Amino acid sequence: MYQEKGSQAMFLRFILLVIIGYFGYRFLKSIIKNEIRKSEIKGRQKNGSINFNNEDIEDAKYEDIDEE
Repeated sequence: MYQEKGSQAMFLRFILLVIIGYFGYRFLKSIIKNEIRKSEIKGRQKNGSINFNNEDIEDAKYEDIDEE
């Protein structure tokens, strides 16, 4: 199958752009993941579990709103 030189060059440019885009995407993705990992969580760690009794739990009080 015969192809012109211009179409071959255009195809090679397209492949090159796809490869550059792929590596650019991977690079930006790694930078974003590193920024997320670097974020610090401040405060003390709470030890132990929370014990709830039935006396500690109350039902919410609400009023119905009439739709007009």
